[in-house]
Amino acid sequence: MVSYLVVHFGRHHSFEDFVDRFWKKAPEVTQQVVSTIFLFFASYAAPILLAQILTHLKLDLAMRGVALAIAAPLFIAMGLAVRNAKSRSLNTVPTWPLYSTGYALTAIGAMISFGDEQLAIYVLILNAIVYAASAYIFQQAFWLYLSTVLTPIIALLMLHNSDRLETNYVAWIFIGLAYLYLLIGQIFDRSKKDENNIHPFAAPFYAPGFLLSATALAISSSDRMLALQVYSAGVVLYAISGWLFREALFIYPAAWLATVPYYLLITLTKLDTSLYGLAWLPLIILYIGLGRFVFHKRPLPPVGKGLLVEWLSHPATPLYLLAYSLSVSMISLSYGFAVSLT
Repeated sequence: MVSYLVVHFGRHHSFEDFVDRFWKKAPEVTQQVVSTIFLFFASYAAPILLAQILTHLKLDLAMRGVALAIAAPLFIAMGLAVRNAKSRSLNTVPTWPLYSTGYALTAIGAMISFGDEQLAIYVLILNAIVYAASAYIFQQAFWLYLSTVLTPIIALLMLHNSDRLETNYVAWIFIGLAYLYLLIGQIFDRSKKDENNIHPFAAPFYAPGFLLSATALAISSSDRMLALQVYSAGVVLYAISGWLFREALFIYPAAWLATVPYYLLITLTKLDTSLYGLAWLPLIILYIGLGRFVFHKRPLPPVGKGLLVEWLSHPATPLYLLAYSLSVSMISLSYGFAVSLT
């Protein structure tokens, strides 16, 4: 640390001559790394020293991980405190070693603390907060991806720690996070000046959110009542998304997934099995009606003449395709029952 301070204030002339001789024509990034070489050693030696002290005090391994995780934001804070400092000699960038040490400790602290699941949860929560704060401070969306991905992992660990890692809890937490992420993404989107593009901070919420919704649907498929509820929530989520983004892409899952709770409701009634095929008829009529009178605002290109992408991106196409697919399903479900098949 003393060596770095001497370099920083231009009092280590032998080191300056050394850098000028070998890295004078090197890229700026290389010059900055070399000029802070002493600070890299000091920054990375500090947490090692801390770990040795904690070991000497006979603290549990998990507690040592917590201590290193707590030290992580302190290194980042030190980097923020000195990022505006200007060197009087070499072009030193003191933030690089401090930031890299801080973010390395977030990962190291989490790995070490996993010996105690409850402490690991606290560490991951702290890391998620640090990454979210980093996204705000540095105005970089990358850090938000880490926070949004860590959140469901933390939720799973909390369920496991409380002995409630069950399918229904996981499915509802995932679909709930999907709704929450869509809401937060919309808050960012509505605050932007450019209405044509997605806010950089909204994408880290949208992508994990829709992935979580798909995972929730897959998890809930093993239980009939749970699937009925979660699939219905998923249909509403994709329908809202289609309305918000004005994209036919979201109408496909909204329309097609609706058939699952509809069919499950049919199976829960006293309707005879031979009539299951005919039971699709109300949904078919509903889809054709919605497609024709609600979503068919602009004409469809003629089949064979219009572009395939343009035809598939029409908002009424998902409803028409599913309606006619269900008409085929009517025949297959009625097979074996002469009256219904007729």
